[in-house]
Amino acid sequence: WFVPKNFCTLALIDLTFFGSASDALLIGRRRIYYNNELAAPKNVVISFANFGAQRFSATNDPSPAVRVQGSFQVLGRARETEVMLFLGRSSFGAVPTAELLKKIRWALIDAGVTEDTADPTS
Repeated sequence: WFVPKNFCTLALIDLTFFGSASDALLIGRRRIYYNNELAAPKNVVISFANFGAQRFSATNDPSPAVRVQGSFQVLGRARETEVMLFLGRSSFGAVPTAELLKKIRWALIDAGVTEDTADPTS
């Protein structure tokens, strides 16, 4: 994993079949980390400062995933593009994951959260 040691995890969506969470979506106070060793890209960071510009949608073709459109980091590089967060065998599902991310997005917009106002340790 590429998550900072001081990262405060508020929620974890396990993307593994057996529950090891080696592949997961981690939601913190400033950003979301995604890791899936079987997907491309394997690692994605979505900053809450950019959440207002993100678009999330669920897909099940060819496997459960959340399509993210907007600005985020892939392997440490900022990119303006689209990425698929493949959910593997997560029992949470693509639609609930996309809806959760949309609700986080609206809460952050309503609160006026930006990179400058978020907690720097998460």
